[in-house]
Amino acid sequence: MSLVLPLNVVFEIALLSTQAVDHPYQNLSVKVRIDCPDGSHFEIPAFWAGENRWKFRVSAPKPGVYQYRTACSDPANAGLHDQTGQFTAVETERSNPLLAHGRLCVSPDKTYLMHEDGTPFLWVADTWWMGLTSRLDWPGGVRSLAADRAAKGFSVIQIVAGPLPDMDWGIPVE
Repeated sequence: MSLVLPLNVVFEIALLSTQAVDHPYQNLSVKVRIDCPDGSHFEIPAFWAGENRWKFRVSAPKPGVYQYRTACSDPANAGLHDQTGQFTAVETERSNPLLAHGRLCVSPDKTYLMHEDGTPFLWVADTWWMGLTSRLDWPGGVRSLAADRAAKGFSVIQIVAGPLPDMDWGIPVE
């Protein structure tokens, strides 16, 4: 039975390794070939998700039936190598403007971002310097702030992922 999924929505497929592997993120790689309805294909990596679990995430840009096949760097690992499946992508009513026009990509002249259908994407961002700290509570504070920024016309939220601003820095150096 095939999964039926809306266009442009990311979904995740899980794989189970049949063998224990030390340091799987270093010692094993899994690639997934996606065959598209128009005859084209693309490849994406699967990622280690802990214990014996591997996953890959994909979204379909066009309607139709997609087939996938995995290739593991260890062909003897039957749970990760040569696994196959399919999914069907269908048009749906989309109220989310980020899904309505397809994936983001770089314009042909490499001067701006656009959606797959050619609709320009204006990157109007707000940087949340405190986004990963206790100063912004989850989920209420995040939802409230995101709704406020969307109402003001922002199209992107950027999160700073580095030394946390609320960490104890100690005594300043003189």
